[in-house]
Amino acid sequence: MRKAGNRLRITAQLIDAETGAHVWAERFDREMADMFDLQDEITERIVTAIAPEMARAEEQRALRKRPADLDAWDMSHRALWHVYRYTKEDNEKAHELLERAAALDPNWALPHSWMAFRHLTDALLGFGADPAQSLKLCGEAAERAVRLDGQDPLARGTLSIANIWLDRRRAISEGEKAIALNPSLFYGYIGLGASLGFLGRWEECLAHSQTASKLSPRDPLLTFVLTIEALAHLMLKNFDAAVEYAERGIREQPKNIRGHIRLTCALAHKGDIDAARAAFERGKKILPNLTLAYIDATHPFDRPEDREFYLDGLRMAGWEG
Repeated sequence: MRKAGNRLRITAQLIDAETGAHVWAERFDREMADMFDLQDEITERIVTAIAPEMARAEEQRALRKRPADLDAWDMSHRALWHVYRYTKEDNEKAHELLERAAALDPNWALPHSWMAFRHLTDALLGFGADPAQSLKLCGEAAERAVRLDGQDPLARGTLSIANIWLDRRRAISEGEKAIALNPSLFYGYIGLGASLGFLGRWEECLAHSQTASKLSPRDPLLTFVLTIEALAHLMLKNFDAAVEYAERGIREQPKNIRGHIRLTCALAHKGDIDAARAAFERGKKILPNLTLAYIDATHPFDRPEDREFYLDGLRMAGWEG
């Protein structure tokens, strides 16, 4: 970037970080008064250089519905902060804020997408008494988001995630729609990957989950992606990798019970029973009543052999469900 009087010269280069290859380069000379137009132009050129379909996705995002009420926007973002704290109390506070946001702006999809995540967290982390009911509410909130804005990639991605537990084949189709709208959407690959896994397609599950991890390596939902990867490795009998990914998921979020029980299973099947029992005891401190109903509601294995393999790992560690 160089400035001379009222003129600005910008030389922009786009470089593939993995290979060092130059993808695109261009020089721009403009008046300072054109600065905002120049920002838009450079952004458009870069997106187009990466892939034409990404340019189309960005155009769709630009046309997405915006909130009609700034208070609704504020409450929704405050709610998400609470969701990502992963406590029962924060999840309840998030519910209250999202209900208020939706009341202030009934035609805005975003509060409903995040309400779906709030119900999902309630189910997966064992905050609610009935995880199956929480997952049903998750699906209903995601459906509302899509009805309000069917072109919103987040709404489609959320619906895909909700259907991991409700209708896995629909989860796959909604994940594909979300990715078509935005090829960089983290949430689309989560729903697509986990659904394929629970259908028994664990290698495909792993590939999509790894894509999600690469797209958003610092995402607050990364703990769930890592534990999906742990489960895929477990089912593929890559026990060392399953242990590694479960431990990474726990480091991201120590209260994620799914990381603890997947670590338990991986260690047990690996033959390290003492370590498996210790992992199981740590998990019991987070969710003292680990019931078969919880596991069946939140681990929707299509293949009976996958379910039994998973339960056998827990039983070897001392689970009596």
